[in-house]
Amino acid sequence: TALMIATPSDQAIVDTDKNYLGDAFNSGALLVGTWWHILPAAIVYWTTDTPEYKYASSSVVQAVGISFLVTTTEKFVTGRPFIDKDGDMPDSLPFRRSRDARAFYPFQTLGGLWPSGHTATAFAAASALTAFYKNDRTFRKYAVLVYAASALMGYAMIDGNIHWASDVAAGVLIGHAIGWTVGTDFRGRYHGTNTAKAKER
Repeated sequence: TALMIATPSDQAIVDTDKNYLGDAFNSGALLVGTWWHILPAAIVYWTTDTPEYKYASSSVVQAVGISFLVTTTEKFVTGRPFIDKDGDMPDSLPFRRSRDARAFYPFQTLGGLWPSGHTATAFAAASALTAFYKNDRTFRKYAVLVYAASALMGYAMIDGNIHWASDVAAGVLIGHAIGWTVGTDFRGRYHGTNTAKAKER
């Protein structure tokens, strides 16, 4: 992502007239982006007695939570300003705005853009589920769907000039790494618990 920022690519993507999905879709993605994956997982956790679903939903909730904390911290540390869409917003604290892809204000911007938290949490949820069901062939079609939905979330962030492309790329990498790690851990715990119960019998 540093290369995207250092070269003209990040700037060129923002300066391109996009908005193919439309303002309503992009704004909607921004509004529901933090909850569309964690809310169903939390509901499944609290309403099921099936251990498999408990572990699977727990992996999603934990992966999304960790991704949120990691990206929120990184946003403050890097201090990348919000994209100034109209070009007339003052560059002031605590929410800086800029049209310059190379503008960063470490520890000075609340909220910030790098990395994309919406993209990171979406990919964390998708990766946690995919890692948990890694050996289940029937889950593959669902894995395609959850990754496609996550990719659409990331694209909406770029399409609406809500995030720089490098923010989204970083969100994908961070979210996948956290989600896959957490999902693998919960899969190991679930199978370990089942093995232990089988031995007790």
